[in-house]
Amino acid sequence: MTRPDTRPPDPGTWLLDRLDTREQALTRQIEQTQTDIDSLTARLSELSQEAEHLRISRKTLLSLAEADPAPAEPDAPPLVGFDHPDYQQILTVFGETGGSLRARDLALAMDLP
Repeated sequence: MTRPDTRPPDPGTWLLDRLDTREQALTRQIEQTQTDIDSLTARLSELSQEAEHLRISRKTLLSLAEADPAPAEPDAPPLVGFDHPDYQQILTVFGETGGSLRARDLALAMDLP
């Protein structure tokens, strides 16, 4: 019959096993951290690109506003006053017909296109 091994474990082997276990745990943490960094780097790149697009849009809009101001509206024709001959002619045409007219009929009565 053999006697059970009553020798204490070798302290060197026990220490090396502990070091291996810790190294494996650290390696897993490093890999996970690297994955997180890669993910965050990709997100940072996306956000930076979006911010750059906004800066370009702002710059483009400002340069367009400076370079080509809004076109001036054409001068409106002066309002026709009561003493203007066209106004008097319109009143005369309406007075002769005694009723309502379409714009086309008024234009024809005034010899306008």
